Amino acid sequence: MKYLWLMSMLYRKERTTLFLLLSYSILLLLCRATLTQSIYLFFLVWNTFLGIIPLLISSYIHFTGELLSKTKLIILLLIWLVFLPNSFYIITDVVHLPKSSKHLFWLDATIILSCAITGFYAGFISINQISQVVQLKYAIKIQQWHLVLLAILSGFGIYIGRILRFNSWDIILQPTYLIETLFQQIIDLKPVLFSFHFGLFIYLTLYCFKKITTHEHTF
Repeated sequence: MKYLWLMSMLYRKERTTLFLLLSYSILLLLCRATLTQSIYLFFLVWNTFLGIIPLLISSYIHFTGELLSKTKLIILLLIWLVFLPNSFYIITDVVHLPKSSKHLFWLDATIILSCAITGFYAGFISINQISQVVQLKYAIKIQQWHLVLLAILSGFGIYIGRILRFNSWDIILQPTYLIETLFQQIIDLKPVLFSFHFGLFIYLTLYCFKKITTHEHTF
């Protein structure tokens, strides 16, 4: 019920778009399952749900921000930041495409990309909501470098998930091991390059989204 309540907080246009994207992705998965009698790629349902969690958090913050204490708001923002990379992580599931058979390759590619687009859309709306909260509550004007930094951090989060194979909740379940592993990565150029190139991709996509959106509230 709380999930449905949070989703109802979204503007009608955004809610409709997200519903269409989700419906299309699920329809493709069901079609594939019917054709192959296999639930392969159904892990995308879970990944897409994780990609929407930042939007649920930001919707709660956006519509109850005036009632939240500063401490609670900061805690929620930190949780949001931890989960935000999940919105953009799904694009890396293209690594599973080589396992697809020849006659299913393009269907599988479309399924993964449709889920990835859903995640990106949820992430962009979520960033937009948080930007509005920060500007209205703290009178801090969001600059482009803020978005670049956020995109790079998301890129690093994707590296932690895809390459190091950690989950968002590992920051609570195994914080010591997570921190030790991250410190070991400091001397390696690979996570830096990965974070920057994925961060740039996220930022440029975000920039394009900002330009084509017709919503009155933009970044």
